[in-house]
Amino acid sequence: MNVRFGSLDILVAIFSNPHNFTMNRYNIDVNEIRPKGTLVSLLAALNLAVSGIYLNPPYAPSSYELLFVAMLSNFLFLEIFSFLMGVLIDYKTRREDSISLVQYNIILTKYGLSVFALSAPLSVILLSMNITGPLNYVMVVLALILLYLWFLSRAIASLYDTDERRALKVAFSTFSYFVFIPLSFYLYLFTTIIEIKGVQF
Repeated sequence: MNVRFGSLDILVAIFSNPHNFTMNRYNIDVNEIRPKGTLVSLLAALNLAVSGIYLNPPYAPSSYELLFVAMLSNFLFLEIFSFLMGVLIDYKTRREDSISLVQYNIILTKYGLSVFALSAPLSVILLSMNITGPLNYVMVVLALILLYLWFLSRAIASLYDTDERRALKVAFSTFSYFVFIPLSFYLYLFTTIIEIKGVQF
């Protein structure tokens, strides 16, 4: 008799024993697990928003509105990000003669976002040490991104039966798309505006 592999089991597997996820993936009810993954994204988004507010004093009544807007924007980004990461990683890692594991990969990328729930506790610690400012918030987020990609690469290596070095390379290269493509777009938009203003003036 197969034992159902639940949300808590997935979280434990991602952070401690990725091989356990691989061995039990067929016991996962995807239709049940995915909506719960949305709650993980929401928790991560809330903690990132709280962290951003904590590390950027002084606080004002408008901080609550900013918190809600930041949480909503973070949530929408993380939902899209985790889905695209899962699809792209499956495309880059899967062998030509193997079946697609994209639905399991999306579960990994989404549940792995729970690492960003550490952002709020870390910001509280930094605040108690009087370490604040946007730069420190960026450093916290960057540290958690590296941790996220490392945990994700271990899970990818197990799921696709590949070495961890290749999985780490795939994770980082896929993530780079979300950095360089928007950055290139903004740079193009910025230079276009400058050129238009230059022509006008």
